[in-house]
Amino acid sequence: MNDELEALLSREAGLRVVQLSTLVQTRGEQFPTFLQAGEDVHGSHMLFYWLRARGRGLYVSDDNAAFVLSWRADVARLVALRPVGDIDAIVNLLDTVAKLVSNEWPDIPLVVRYCGAALSERLAERDWRSMSQVWAEDAPLDDETHPEVIITGQPVEVPEGPAYRPVRKSILRHQGSFTYKSSPAPLHCGEIDFIASQAARAENYDELEVGFNQALVSAIAALPATDMRYHYLFQDDKLAGLAISANTTGLTHSYYMGTTKASRLSTYFQWLIYLEERRMGSTGLNLGGSETESLHEFKMYTFPEHELGRSQIFQSPCPPAF
Repeated sequence: MNDELEALLSREAGLRVVQLSTLVQTRGEQFPTFLQAGEDVHGSHMLFYWLRARGRGLYVSDDNAAFVLSWRADVARLVALRPVGDIDAIVNLLDTVAKLVSNEWPDIPLVVRYCGAALSERLAERDWRSMSQVWAEDAPLDDETHPEVIITGQPVEVPEGPAYRPVRKSILRHQGSFTYKSSPAPLHCGEIDFIASQAARAENYDELEVGFNQALVSAIAALPATDMRYHYLFQDDKLAGLAISANTTGLTHSYYMGTTKASRLSTYFQWLIYLEERRMGSTGLNLGGSETESLHEFKMYTFPEHELGRSQIFQSPCPPAF
């Protein structure tokens, strides 16, 4: 599908169309900005697009807007991922691509994900339809259903107050037993094996997680480490926690976090990451959206001082309704 899309869109004057893998090799410099209408909406790095598109897709842009277009075979839809740029330019670019795709494949809907408030309002004015239901039983809307949780509390070693009891319990349980390190590049200390078989979730990965992890492993090898940070938790010389974050907008986004099986270890690790990112000048740590309501509620309960990052998903008015 990518080859056909690339051929179709490349014929349109003013559009730049590049395979995502090629864009990675050029360090993502074609992006006009990582902000959407001046706001940080969900992701701030090429790693976001790579993971969401599973390393496949097309970078589509003009002078003032861009997004990654990805074919979702599991739901048979084209998805425009997190448009960035000036709001008028974003809407015009989306309208152009929607019309081209609809003329070529009238039965294939085009949807756009990760739309902040300003873009959502403008798309609604242009008759794009907000999707309020899951688009497939086994493909939840994820971040559009359960908003991102962004930690914004005071960056102190041991936070006070009854609301921070979960964080304090994790610190009391694990402080002194683990060593935390961070690096702007991989340490090559067993990251691949940890993701595949040592993280607590490894025994229960579903198909979506397997695809995500495969994209993550390829990203570690392919993506330049610019604006990325690798976080490690060691117990003696054994890797017990791994996280990958990025910050290009002043707000840090967490793209992967895993620990070995131990009560409250993930909470302890996330608090250490938050402190490190704040020391480096970040305004907060975005933990991302959640696939389930219980996970979303756990994040909000564990980190009581937080903001919610909301986004919506829209369908183009060009294809027929589904």
